[in-house]
Amino acid sequence: MRERLARLLPDQHGQVAIHTFHSLGLAILREHASAAGLDHGFRVAGEAERIELLAATLELSAHKAERLLRAISRRSARRAGRAPR
Repeated sequence: MRERLARLLPDQHGQVAIHTFHSLGLAILREHASAAGLDHGFRVAGEAERIELLAATLELSAHKAERLLRAISRRSARRAGRAPR
C-alpha cells in the first residue's frame, strides 16, 4: 500500500497515514487514552503474556490457558459472523 501511494503521490506520500483497521483503532486510543479511561503509555498484551496472565489468574497450565484463549477467539468469531482462526 505504501509503495502504491508513493507512486500515486510522490511528493506527499509521507504525509498520509496508512493503517490496518486494528492499528488505526490503536492509534486513536493512544491519542485519546484518557478519554477512553486508559493510562498514558498503555500497551497491548502479546499472545504469550495473555496466556501467562490467564494461566496465573485461573490457576491453569499454560497449555490449558492457550486452549481457552483459542476457544474464546473461535466463539467471538462465530458471533461476529467471521470464519474462526
